[in-house]
Amino acid sequence: MVAYHASLAEVPGGFFGVDVFFVISGYLVTVLFLARASTPADGLAIPEVADTADFWRRRARRLVPATLATALLTWLVFAALGVRSLDALTAEAFAAVGYIGNWFFLFGDHSYFETITSPSPFLHFWSLAVEAQFYLVWPLLLIGALKFGGRLAAFALAVSLAAISTLMVASLYSPEADPSRAYYGTDARVAGLLLGAALAIVVKPALAARVPRAPIEAVGWGGLAALVVLTTQVSEFDSFIYRGGFFVASCATVAVMLAALHEGNSVAWMLSRPALRWLGERSYSIYLWHWPVFVLTQPQMSADLRSWSLLAARLGLTMILAELSYRLVENAFRGRSGWRLPEFDLGSGPYLQRPWARPAGVVAVGLIAIVAAGGMPLRIGLADDLAAIEQQVAENNTATPSGTEPVASVSQPRPVSTVSAATASPTGAATTTTSATTTTSAATTATTEAPTSAPTSAPTAGAPLAATVPDTAPPPGTDELTEGSDEPEPEAPPAEVPSSSASASSGGTVDGVTAATPSTTPDAGALGASVTIIGDSVALGALTTLQAALPGAVVDAEVGRQFWTSTDVIAGLDAQGALGEVVVVSLGANGTFTSTQFEELMAALGDRTILFVTVTVPRRWEGEVNSALVQQAAARGFGIVDWHAASSGVAEYFGADGVHLTPEGRDAYAALIAQAVQQAIAARG
Repeated sequence: MVAYHASLAEVPGGFFGVDVFFVISGYLVTVLFLARASTPADGLAIPEVADTADFWRRRARRLVPATLATALLTWLVFAALGVRSLDALTAEAFAAVGYIGNWFFLFGDHSYFETITSPSPFLHFWSLAVEAQFYLVWPLLLIGALKFGGRLAAFALAVSLAAISTLMVASLYSPEADPSRAYYGTDARVAGLLLGAALAIVVKPALAARVPRAPIEAVGWGGLAALVVLTTQVSEFDSFIYRGGFFVASCATVAVMLAALHEGNSVAWMLSRPALRWLGERSYSIYLWHWPVFVLTQPQMSADLRSWSLLAARLGLTMILAELSYRLVENAFRGRSGWRLPEFDLGSGPYLQRPWARPAGVVAVGLIAIVAAGGMPLRIGLADDLAAIEQQVAENNTATPSGTEPVASVSQPRPVSTVSAATASPTGAATTTTSATTTTSAATTATTEAPTSAPTSAPTAGAPLAATVPDTAPPPGTDELTEGSDEPEPEAPPAEVPSSSASASSGGTVDGVTAATPSTTPDAGALGASVTIIGDSVALGALTTLQAALPGAVVDAEVGRQFWTSTDVIAGLDAQGALGEVVVVSLGANGTFTSTQFEELMAALGDRTILFVTVTVPRRWEGEVNSALVQQAAARGFGIVDWHAASSGVAEYFGADGVHLTPEGRDAYAALIAQAVQQAIAARG
């Protein structure tokens, strides 16, 4: 999990670590619960209600103190440094300590895999919430099963519920929708906990020891091999993880645990090494602290994400906090005696053998790592910057100008905003006509004045379209980007939007039906008259700038859009007659794509001139997306608008999240796309 959250390209499936934790937790809590029983049945003791209450108290004493300490310190640090809004931070902290984080983030539309803007430092508490909810219900179900049919009934119940949960994940998952419900839901993710519990019901260390070494060792190494393949070859964008992937990871973990319980084999020997035991003892604290540290040090520029010095500093601070939490919080609440102060025994004898030597060594190594890395790149005072980015995207996402009137009705509306036409204004600015459908099942049209800044004007026609457009955009405000003007005019503010607008996509599609066509026809001379732009929140944030740079273009952009969801968008635009002869696809900030998904997208676009925009995003998949686009371009001959080459290392183009654009970045982004579009139109003749 730590490697996955560090965005290491070598472990795209590191999130399977949660399933490993689930299986281990399910096994351990079931063993501990059964160990407290006094009434034997079928060779297995049956706990009573009093045992259940004591089990809950012990679980709370084990887990809650470290949770409270982490949540409190995280809230104080993030609030003091202004990294996140106080309201959001407080709500997330309460959800975390209340162990309802998974449902809070689900219903709050905080996708686990779409955290490119401002991830919550409490997001990782979702898995602890799943475990806590399991701890509340499972002991009661286990008692009932044991009393009804003994060990066999309890085992059958655990396995049956795990199978149901696995089927539920598959049924909840849709490739066209955000997978958060299938990822966060307790009902969908409880399979690993239940498989661990099933193992505890039927297998004890003494029983496992009676199994011959060779087969149990083969099972253990097979499980480890499966986990290695899952973590290195599967990514969060593969549908396989919801169609059996979680279950496979849980079963592989069960196989490894079988070998670990059988003490006389190489798998058990390897897992019992002192370094791994040390990590295992502190795994809970490491998990609690690593994510807030990573969020606090999230780099703005994508190149910094691959910095080994950043990783060293992050791990150093994580290990210091985890060691202190383990020594001062976790150990202080263990046992029945309640909280007690830790004992600081200086001891005697050689220094390295004294009680304080190991924790002091951990802290020292962590500090050395931080110093060697050049310090911690903290995100200080970015709350206002991040809020401005989110507001800019939200305004473009929900814009429905006042004074509109219905022109057509649709049966299943999806809010959209499509630039459909442009005419010349006395000031030389482009005046666009926007048609939009709203949540009241009506398409509307209105006229809004577009920004007039010269940097967004189309460049002079020039060279024919090549596989890759120039690597750098002309500097904003230069004469090369201006037609008939010596100096750029100030950019006008975006159209005012009603505060009651619902969050939605910006584009010309309506799911499942034919949407209203624009009420006006684009000027045939407008640069964007035959252009359609399909994008994600990066394009959405630059909506008004793109409208001015390409008057008459259709812009369909949506927060969180993935490659595989764009096929339906294309079909909807085509049905409206809004799919231009030149199509610009600006996707990839939210994740990569498979070859099949790309084939479907290209088939939907048909025989058109297609331009794909490379991405600049400080996330693991940046290189994978850009490499795949370049390879596809070489094979198919479509154009590449190399935004990554033009923007990489240019910090002033990006906001605090390193993804969404500043006004200067929006100018350069729109100018680069306009330049490529002009070349494409010239090449078409």
